[in-house]
Amino acid sequence: MAYRALLRPTASATEWLSATTLHPTYFPYPLTLVLHAVRISHAYSSKVKASGHKLPPFQHLAGFLVMAWGGALWTNALLCLPPPQLYSVTPWIIYCTTHIAMCTIFSGTFLPLSWPSGKFVDSVFPAIDAICRSGAIIGGVGAVKNHANPAVANSLLAQIIIGAVSSVGGGAAAGFFGVWDKEWSLKTPSFLKGGIIPTMDVWAGAAAAAIYGSATLSHPDYKPLNTYLVGKPKAFMTPLGARSVVVVFLTTMYIFRVASTHYVPASKGPGRMLGKPANGAKPSTKVTVTTQRKVQ
Repeated sequence: MAYRALLRPTASATEWLSATTLHPTYFPYPLTLVLHAVRISHAYSSKVKASGHKLPPFQHLAGFLVMAWGGALWTNALLCLPPPQLYSVTPWIIYCTTHIAMCTIFSGTFLPLSWPSGKFVDSVFPAIDAICRSGAIIGGVGAVKNHANPAVANSLLAQIIIGAVSSVGGGAAAGFFGVWDKEWSLKTPSFLKGGIIPTMDVWAGAAAAAIYGSATLSHPDYKPLNTYLVGKPKAFMTPLGARSVVVVFLTTMYIFRVASTHYVPASKGPGRMLGKPANGAKPSTKVTVTTQRKVQ
């Protein structure tokens, strides 16, 4: 079938990125985590640059870590679980080393290089973003399913909520604290302001958790849906196969976001369709008065 031709290479790429290390001796950590650190390093540094602030090194690193780890920290906090950063040095090594290396390479001090444009990076990374994000979402679903508290473990709603938090947590935490500003302060996260694109990480994360949950039957409440879909009230995909479907779904959503943000004219984009002015302009309050010639 046609869908298998798409899912097989997706599954192979997901498996390869998850199992392959950057270097087996000097940096034996999965490429998924390294690429996620690279992606967040670029996103955070671009935000800092756009803000016009020059942050001290430790503040710059701390802001990056908030953005990179926000999803994991929020998820573990909601589930009353200790985050890996509390008992393992691995996340510290991967993310701190990667961010410092990226900032050094693109600082222009040693090499005539500057950060790639956001449009270029956003256009290259949708599939990689989806693979990295799917791991966090699926890990969150598994954490709920295996939770020690039966009320949590038996809750389908908890799986959906944690899927959304795993997806949006990093960006939401960074926006909430304004970590790219000189002085951190509480701000309104962009996803709370509504719109298809600003809220995508929330609803796409929740949908991804539901897709994976249905395919693997992570909760008994999916049985009626699975009976409707495949004729049997049971799991109909392996965990890897279900993750591949999630990766394809998220990649499609991220491509849509990239196209809407960077390629579709503002007058035709989703913001315009929702009634928002093009190019972020405020609605004009100027009143035009037409003087008619008095008819004698």
